[in-house]
Amino acid sequence: MPYHSSLVLGVLCLFATLPRCLAAPAGAEIRTHRIARTTTPPRVDGALDDDGWRGALVLEDFGLLGGGKTDVDVPGTRAMLAYDADYLYVAFRCDEPQSDRLVVRTTEHDGQTWTDDCVELFFNPSGDRRRYVQIVINAAGVTADASFDGSPETMDLGYESGTEAATRVGNGQWTLEVRIPFSGLPLAGPSTAWTFHLARTRSTAGQHLTMLRSPASSFHDIAAFDVLEGILLPERPIGVLCASLGTMFRGRNTARATLRNWGKRVETVDVSVGVADAGSPSRRSVRVEPGQTTTVTVPWDLGAEASGRRVRLVVRLGQRVLHERSVIIGPLQDVFGRLRRNAYCIRWDAFVKIAVPVRIAEGSRREVQLHWEAGGADGRPVGSGQTVVRDATAVIRLYWPRWQPGRYTLHLELVQDGRALASAERTVLLVESPTGDDG
Repeated sequence: MPYHSSLVLGVLCLFATLPRCLAAPAGAEIRTHRIARTTTPPRVDGALDDDGWRGALVLEDFGLLGGGKTDVDVPGTRAMLAYDADYLYVAFRCDEPQSDRLVVRTTEHDGQTWTDDCVELFFNPSGDRRRYVQIVINAAGVTADASFDGSPETMDLGYESGTEAATRVGNGQWTLEVRIPFSGLPLAGPSTAWTFHLARTRSTAGQHLTMLRSPASSFHDIAAFDVLEGILLPERPIGVLCASLGTMFRGRNTARATLRNWGKRVETVDVSVGVADAGSPSRRSVRVEPGQTTTVTVPWDLGAEASGRRVRLVVRLGQRVLHERSVIIGPLQDVFGRLRRNAYCIRWDAFVKIAVPVRIAEGSRREVQLHWEAGGADGRPVGSGQTVVRDATAVIRLYWPRWQPGRYTLHLELVQDGRALASAERTVLLVESPTGDDG
């Protein structure tokens, strides 16, 4: 994500040499802006010429990062914001005397758009100055997005906002229109005041940085974000306080969504989770009382064949999507992790405890058993056993005197209903404790 998040990308030392990026603009203060709801959604085509922008909030007071108002020779930036029941709309007109030389190297979503000529959007919909999202769009309309929980170090690049963007490049300027679904933003209530920040990078001019004039000392200085009032969403009385797909291990995962009813009547909410092209999603409906918070759990299965597909969690109120979270399933990790220790001390009055990491989804753990067999250096079996997998580790216990100092190979097998799910081998070294303990 953007190098303005210096801690995230490990370049804090670079920014320590740039005082203008670290000092708040003199005399700047946090301001409150009011956005209007539009009855004519703007077309997302980059043209900025339709009625959807009439009555939009207009912001033109951009200044150098850390330096207050822009100098007269700095090209101007104009932003507009509007919304309707389902989307937040943002538009930019970026004056650029070198518009024929715009830097737009990035072509893939979630690529390094911040190194191009681009704009950056920061939204903290709960107004808590903690949970916020960042969306970066370059002059070719390519997006990158991430979510944060209080600081740049908490970046979640797996976050997807669902942003749509379109740009146009003309003589002396480039323009941008953006549509961001509310279902992709961490909303806290139907009438909460947000905090937000807008910024621009002119890579054509050598990473020239401007932003809304505010006390912010960096693009991510959430404590100094301006306030955005006027977003009223009576159609969304249910807030999704948090949502998770679970551990994303093989087996039966447990998705969770914590819902808050901000309205005055009971609402029935539908939560579904499914993997693309893998049959019908798992669903659960729940009634949420006014003023109450409810956590919904939805089990869903993840097998090896799902790698490379998208899993999607959707929260609906009637036909309206309140929240959506989706992730591309990467290569699944091996079921058996590495042992935290490979050497153990044995003693006559206690057992050796070997913790085996088992990457199996939380909903499947009590349904599987770990079968194991240990062989000595000569390959002969020395002992065997089985244990239930109760959490993220399974524990093997070796009792004296059968176990003598030496090297052993553990043959591990995870079994469910008599069927082997995975197998692995691990080597351990047992040594007699010179002090009598098992450390």
